[in-house]
Amino acid sequence: MKEIMYIVILAAISLATLPVCSKGNKNLGNNELVGEVESNCDKYSKDELFQKLMDSYSSKDLKRYSTTISCFRSQTSNDEEFIPIFYLVAYSDDDSYVLEVIESINNINLKLPTEEYIIHFATEKGSMKLVERIIELGGNANVKSDFNLMPIDIAIQKDLGLFELLLKNTKLNRRDSKNLVSSIIMHSNRNKFAMVELLLKSDNFYKDKELLDYMEYISSLRGYNDILGLVKGYNSN
Repeated sequence: MKEIMYIVILAAISLATLPVCSKGNKNLGNNELVGEVESNCDKYSKDELFQKLMDSYSSKDLKRYSTTISCFRSQTSNDEEFIPIFYLVAYSDDDSYVLEVIESINNINLKLPTEEYIIHFATEKGSMKLVERIIELGGNANVKSDFNLMPIDIAIQKDLGLFELLLKNTKLNRRDSKNLVSSIIMHSNRNKFAMVELLLKSDNFYKDKELLDYMEYISSLRGYNDILGLVKGYNSN
């Protein structure tokens, strides 16, 4: 997975070093440049539009970037052609650039070359804004990557709010519930008690006597007496 990611990133960097081709005046102001793209949309090739996207992104011109994305969308119905654009902006501190790509594709559950889905990437990035919007657009929070991970499996190392958001949108079967709680108790570095508490309160977490007994066992084994007490209290009801 990492090797594929490195290849994609290197490709984006290589593309970003290409000279920007423009059929317009380079001395135009931002608003004029936006108008230039709008009025000449059908005259540009997709390669030229991609270079304009790199230029507008590097200059942090969101308005021109958004206009160029719309122009690019009008020229293709193939979501996979948006993947290089996605990786161009994916690690930006401003999620607005990523949102423009996400909102431009038809299939929000598009699989990425990194053997995961867009919602996995957004979760790994730790972006509530992106994950929330992906779910609003129909993103599948239950989808598993080729590494058998759901987004919520990744969220256990992220912000508690992100974990809670995904829990509300993920229906966990017994096996997934057991794997998740095992990862939380044995491997998570943060919010163990709070996450277990959220699981016990959630209708999306599978709870039966056998699983609750297992939760008591691993909590005791790891010496997490606060979690043990929490599970015992729930198990006795």
